[in-house]
Amino acid sequence: MIKNLKDLEREVNKRINKAMKENVQKEAKKTMQEKIVDEVYLAYEPSQYERSYELLNSVETKQVNKTTISIENTRHDGNRDVAKIIEEGQPYDWEKSRIAQMKLKRPFHEETRKSLENGRFKDSLKEGLKSQGLDVK
Repeated sequence: MIKNLKDLEREVNKRINKAMKENVQKEAKKTMQEKIVDEVYLAYEPSQYERSYELLNSVETKQVNKTTISIENTRHDGNRDVAKIIEEGQPYDWEKSRIAQMKLKRPFHEETRKSLENGRFKDSLKEGLKSQGLDVK
């Protein structure tokens, strides 16, 4: 029961935290997976290897604090940070391949950030709060 402003603040924060965990993290992961398809898989057809699609399945989100989540792609091949190589367009192992020659950057992290900032984050937070009975505009 809410008896004062402090109780109200505690309840609102509890509901925001729940929405962050249940809605925003899912939306962030979905958004990055969409950007991987758009920016990585559709942008280039490999000539030196067959795709494993591990990049698509290596998206991790976690709640850092009450108001912040992190999202990253953890795809590695041994000690090689595959996600970073794809993002920056280098250094590829196959120096004579078309992708290495092009040094094609495929910025799926940046595109994910932009998409979340342009409404997807806010919309998923609102949806999470509305599902808990709050009237959010």
